[in-house]
Amino acid sequence: MKNKLVFAVWMMCLLSACTEPWSIDLDQVQPRLVITGALGTEPGLYEISVTRAVNYFSPETELGVSGAVVTIDGVELTENPESPGRYQTVADFAAESGHEYRLEVRLDFDGDGEDELYTATAVAPQTVPLGAFSLMPVLDDPNRYFPLSAVIYFIDPVGDNYYGARMHYIVGDSLSQWRKVNYSDSPDKCVFNLFDSRVEDGSLIAYPCFMFGRRVTLAPGDTLMLFPTDTVELELNNYSPDYYEFVRQLREAASGQNPLFMTPVGHYTGNISGGALGAFGVYTASSRRLPILYKNRTWTNKELRERFGERALELYPDNEDPE
Repeated sequence: MKNKLVFAVWMMCLLSACTEPWSIDLDQVQPRLVITGALGTEPGLYEISVTRAVNYFSPETELGVSGAVVTIDGVELTENPESPGRYQTVADFAAESGHEYRLEVRLDFDGDGEDELYTATAVAPQTVPLGAFSLMPVLDDPNRYFPLSAVIYFIDPVGDNYYGARMHYIVGDSLSQWRKVNYSDSPDKCVFNLFDSRVEDGSLIAYPCFMFGRRVTLAPGDTLMLFPTDTVELELNNYSPDYYEFVRQLREAASGQNPLFMTPVGHYTGNISGGALGAFGVYTASSRRLPILYKNRTWTNKELRERFGERALELYPDNEDPE
């Protein structure tokens, strides 16, 4: 669990021109600057992370680099005082489709008394509307509701598009208060379910992007149980090409063939000029929501009472415990 380089870059991409491939020797990593981040078209606060790559066996845990001057189109970002190395936009920033954004980072990283300049540009792609999505039982069993497959439907515009799907759970507790759980941003999940449109260019796409059960593990020791009226939100993103490719490479390194904490030496291509690693990009967003439906014999009466209190008897009077 000591692969600080890949883990740090991966985590910064969750939140959020090296113009040639770069190799990592886990025993001999020299200090390198890593710059990652992406802007979105939905109003919000976005971050650019500036960190250091360290030796695989280094005991260092604080990798954020403070003191950089980070600008987007000449507007300076503010460093998060609680998270060194994370530089934030204003709270309601929103990118515009078709606009080219220029990132500049000025920093004396090598300590020679002169600031180095690292830059990248990215054009915000067009927003692709998410037409609909469905929650479909995976098993052909009328008595089973879970597991569910989340399938998205949309018209793919002609041309190259680079998609990511995010999933969020919007969960209500017994006091009718709501919280949004970013399932896709959990450290042990892929940040995006990535796919491009080269196969079905210009046509209707139906894409099964996630599958989940009644209990969802968000992180080790953190399990969420879904109940009726909880809401699943699916977000369709369209990414600028360089950032999509960078995140795709990180995803492959951190899951599937190469689990996150067993990542071998690899090549990762980004778009940051000036000798830094990483990538800068822009993405669009379109989302829809669906509630979790009630089905008899899916939850025990005890579970329903723990979630809804005594109202459970009124809401689901005929519920039977699962066999």
